[in-house]
Amino acid sequence: MSNVETFDKSFQELHDLLKESFPELECLRCGYDTMYLMPNVAGLPGLPAITIVCARCGHIEMFHREVLRSASKPIPIEKESHGVLAPLTESGASVPKDDGNG
Repeated sequence: MSNVETFDKSFQELHDLLKESFPELECLRCGYDTMYLMPNVAGLPGLPAITIVCARCGHIEMFHREVLRSASKPIPIEKESHGVLAPLTESGASVPKDDGNG
């Protein structure tokens, strides 16, 4: 198998994994439904990342490939949580947002 055929097969596998995981994938910023799948643009050695870019606003989103592969499909989208950043402690750990119910 040539390098081109191997790349095409790997790229198709990543595309299929994203479609299976997120059948109605859309940009988290602008809601557009067309994304570019980018091959290995993370620049982080050893990080098996899948990178997608919104075709309208350019928002970049990354997924850890092995975590995505092992997740049950499809992965539900919790729209209510978008746009909320959890505060960090001094150690850098996230602190859950207090919703006032507990």
